Amino acid sequence: MVIEFAAGICFLAVAVCAALWWRARAGWREAMVARDAAEQSRASMAAVLGTLPLAVFCWHGDSEEIALGGLPGVTIILTSTLGRKD
Repeated sequence: MVIEFAAGICFLAVAVCAALWWRARAGWREAMVARDAAEQSRASMAAVLGTLPLAVFCWHGDSEEIALGGLPGVTIILTSTLGRKD
């Protein structure tokens, strides 16, 4: 009689531990997915910031308006030689 009672208590303890472990595992999986999403978002923001010129983030109230990434007073003229026959 005592052995059956002890076995029942042990079985109940195992069932409770398994349920808690399963719940913790599900929470861990959700946390890993959220961490991966945050890491990917951070990496994409770093990539965007790495490609922008520094002039985009500087505001000089007394300066003239310039094109994004351009320098004041510098003009670049691009010419095409495609289709040209010399």
